[in-house]
Amino acid sequence: YFGTPSDVTKYPGFKESELTDYSAKSVKIDAALHYKISEDAELSWNSKYGTGDAILQATNRNALKDFALQQHKLEYRNSHLTVRTYATLEDSGTTHDLSAFGTFIGAGRWYNDYLLTYLGGVGLEKGWIEATDSADLQKDKLITKIITDQATGGTSFADLIGAGADLITAAVADAAQQKADGNMLVPGSPEFEAVKKDVIGKAISEGGAGIQDQSKSYNFEGNYNFKEKIEWADVTVGASYKMFSLESNGTLFTDYESPIEYNEYGVYGQAVKNLGKVKVTGSLRYDKSEFFDGNFTPRLGLLYNFSEDQNIRVSYQTGFRNPSSQDQFIGLNVGTTILMGSSTNSVDRFKTLTSAGEINGEYVWDNSYVRDKLDDEGNRIEVNLENVKPEQVESYEFGYRINKSNFNVDLNGYFSKYTNFLAAQLVEVELPDGTFQNFDIDGNTDEVVNTYGANLGINTRVFGKVKLGLIYEYNKMDYNAPKDSSDYEPGFNTPENRVKLNIGVNNIIGKLNLGINARWNEEYLYESTFIDAMVPANTVLDVQANYPIYEYATLKVGASNLFGSDYLQIPGSGMIGQQSYVSLTINP
Repeated sequence: YFGTPSDVTKYPGFKESELTDYSAKSVKIDAALHYKISEDAELSWNSKYGTGDAILQATNRNALKDFALQQHKLEYRNSHLTVRTYATLEDSGTTHDLSAFGTFIGAGRWYNDYLLTYLGGVGLEKGWIEATDSADLQKDKLITKIITDQATGGTSFADLIGAGADLITAAVADAAQQKADGNMLVPGSPEFEAVKKDVIGKAISEGGAGIQDQSKSYNFEGNYNFKEKIEWADVTVGASYKMFSLESNGTLFTDYESPIEYNEYGVYGQAVKNLGKVKVTGSLRYDKSEFFDGNFTPRLGLLYNFSEDQNIRVSYQTGFRNPSSQDQFIGLNVGTTILMGSSTNSVDRFKTLTSAGEINGEYVWDNSYVRDKLDDEGNRIEVNLENVKPEQVESYEFGYRINKSNFNVDLNGYFSKYTNFLAAQLVEVELPDGTFQNFDIDGNTDEVVNTYGANLGINTRVFGKVKLGLIYEYNKMDYNAPKDSSDYEPGFNTPENRVKLNIGVNNIIGKLNLGINARWNEEYLYESTFIDAMVPANTVLDVQANYPIYEYATLKVGASNLFGSDYLQIPGSGMIGQQSYVSLTINP
């Protein structure tokens, strides 16, 4: 705001609905060509293309406009060998950040009008300028006055914009407000649309709102099964290689001058041995990313059959997760916070504009503090930031299954222990002017993170034609950060308890079939870089009836969330309501 404390002037802004039409569309094309080389070998080409419009709930609200994603795959396969290569190509179209768009299309223009009118009013009131002066001359006189007074300890710019209440009157502030409000662009007008085209066509990194992503990835992978050459076990070996090219023109990543390119590869082997009632599976994989040390991940599993319809299974496995492209290279100012990847070379490149001027990655590393926390003496707590590295996990699983002709039960439990858990670290950086800026820096927690849970599935048939199914899921994360450390957002985003029930009845009347599905989850915390909020408990009931009209045609009538109120899945996004539908499927 500008003005005196008793006469606050506010920028009116725009509603989000005035900046975008909320239209959603999706067009998908999938084409494939298969050539049978021999009875045992096939060569195929598959291409997928999708484009559309939507609202993406990310750190900010992004309007995806004319975005496109395409993937092309070439594959050779026979009974022993599978080799494939595929490319994934992204095109963000005219996608833009709605928050940045609203700021640039309105705030800059409004504040400019307000400030010029405000300062002109102050100058006239104090006799520093004349009403007959040209606009340029008025501006020159005001600048000269400010520079001269600052040099002699007199009027400062801060005084002119409201700190000095004795320098202005309410009339000056009101005139500036009316002038700025009057020049606000009108949504839908030709002038608004012209400025809109210019703002969303310019990259965020260049002062606009456009997200210009043309990233690509290329995959090569293959595996070979020795089932007819090795008799003692079923042995498979394989390898993969992936290349990434991140090209966002600095609108998402730190690719300010050129695309970021890197690669990763992996090799693996697996052996399965059947020992009568016991089946043993062992595997070993090695993966290496260009920027990280390699990882070995072994796995061992055992299946024991008590009888033909009853077994237990146990397994121990290790895994890892390389930091994603965002974890490593993102560099995005979203207003309320700044997102920053933390790979070594990205920190070296990183730069961002703040209220106190431009700062770089080294400055962030040297001036970060725990967000919103003080030590016992009331002092800020410094953060020792580290470069992101791969996450490791050890997991144990146990399962039991009984499968009768009209009744089956499947029980499964797991426990996983994570080290170097990947999560966003929430810090605040002290800027050169003494103010603080929030940063979300992708990194790894120092504390061990555990997850554990179980699920139970029961299926049975009653009264001959009624099928009943019940699934209960329990999932829990144990993570407690020390009170003097930075907060991390693990983003587990899973309800602790969830239940699904399905009922299917065949041939209720003639050939009419009915399906009923109900699901319930309890309240849980949803974490994201956009918002942290509780997702309320909800119960959803879906119903569908289908009837075969002819031998090759089926009529379906159904409704989702029948009788239910609107419910939430992701905080900050729209509520989900009810949907009814009728469909006719013809399969000649």
